Amino acid sequence: MEQTLSRHRSLLVLVLACILSLILGYAYVIALGMGWRAIVYIHGAILFFAGLAVFMKDAKSFLLFTLTFTTAFGFGRHIVFEQMPFESVLFSAGIRIDTVDVILLLLYGHWALGLGSGEKRGQPFTAGGWLGAIFLAWIACLFFLSLAVAKEPRFGLYETFAIAKGFLLFFYLVNNVTTHHDLKIIVYGLMAVGIVQSLYLVFQFITKTSYTIQGESIPIDPEGGFRSKGFFGAFDTHAMFLATILPIFLAAFLVYSQPAKRLAAVASMILLMFGAASTRARIVLASLGISVLIIPILSYQRGKISSRRTVITLIACILVGMMSIPVVYQRFVASPLGEARAPLVATAVSMIKDHLIFGVGPNNYNFLVDQYVPPRWRGTWSYTVHNEYLLRIAETGILAASLYYAMIILAIMKFAGSTKSQDPLVYSVSAGLFSALIASIPHRFVSIYHAQQYFTLFCIILALAYVVGRLKE
Repeated sequence: MEQTLSRHRSLLVLVLACILSLILGYAYVIALGMGWRAIVYIHGAILFFAGLAVFMKDAKSFLLFTLTFTTAFGFGRHIVFEQMPFESVLFSAGIRIDTVDVILLLLYGHWALGLGSGEKRGQPFTAGGWLGAIFLAWIACLFFLSLAVAKEPRFGLYETFAIAKGFLLFFYLVNNVTTHHDLKIIVYGLMAVGIVQSLYLVFQFITKTSYTIQGESIPIDPEGGFRSKGFFGAFDTHAMFLATILPIFLAAFLVYSQPAKRLAAVASMILLMFGAASTRARIVLASLGISVLIIPILSYQRGKISSRRTVITLIACILVGMMSIPVVYQRFVASPLGEARAPLVATAVSMIKDHLIFGVGPNNYNFLVDQYVPPRWRGTWSYTVHNEYLLRIAETGILAASLYYAMIILAIMKFAGSTKSQDPLVYSVSAGLFSALIASIPHRFVSIYHAQQYFTLFCIILALAYVVGRLKE
């Protein structure tokens, strides 16, 4: 009797599995005909759930790795979206839910389950010290400016919403990245996304294709020549991402003694260099040059490497830098020089003079730009200034901009203090991100670090500044 029931159950399970497979197969085929976006999403979901099933016993580590890995892909959908009638670099044109947001929600759920089961009970919450306090003050300031100052309040609120999501990421990381293992998972995620990003940029450069991850073709600038535009069609932002994480692997190469780890570090650096060069972003190559020169000098000062190795590393960095001279020269010859951007700077400065304290409102620069363009340039130069400092002050005023840059300065100070750690991983992260943030200071004069695609990485960096200070002990 029991054998008969068991056979019936097995047959029922088999029939249900066949029906489910048929339904899923039909849905899969239908999805493949819905365009590139659906293709990417469905295969991404398959890989995600397969990985989650394999690593279910350590779901937190898997989700942390996946969250870090997806930062540079630009996956997501707008719940609210407004197409702009002008060329712009708006921080946000609506309310967007990214893959990072979904994974972060799962991580919060996992954290809540741990608290509910008593596994993490008794661990005090932290807002991230002064970093978290300034972050919250910055969000509050942006919210006030959006309602009280902005000509288009909803666009200010769009930016405030996106930045508030960033604080939720920061808050989770400072409370849950508590071990050496957690930090290692994030570094592995940065290495993986950097390599994949670089491979795609190099592929685009070799094949001269400019398709985004959503299957859209980005127009090629005939004046500047071909430039790889990456997953979401923004070569500068992809280059900034690579320039930010590459110094971590140079520091790791210098301080680790294990051949396998040193080989992984140098292989990552080579790929990241090729990826950054494929974007042909002049200032990014200069930014990389600054950061990779800081690393060996800092490592020598901290007693990590000998004077002989310091000199050899510096010579190698200079020789590698010289190899990029042809790319930089070609970009200067074929592309507009700094004077071509002078009208943009003049426009931003005029706007700042009239709105120094409170700015024109977050995300509102382009709604007032026509009023401040110099008369001789009206009708030709009306898009966003390529200078983060001017854009931040023009939009949010000197007070809110001071909060934003106070976070960066405080992060630099925390990373500098953590470079005294004897742990190779903590030192590599601290020294790498310290040098990257220092190098970003001149970079921001000609580029916009405050971009939505880069902001997730920025929040991770702020969280790591707090985390490594705790782990260095």
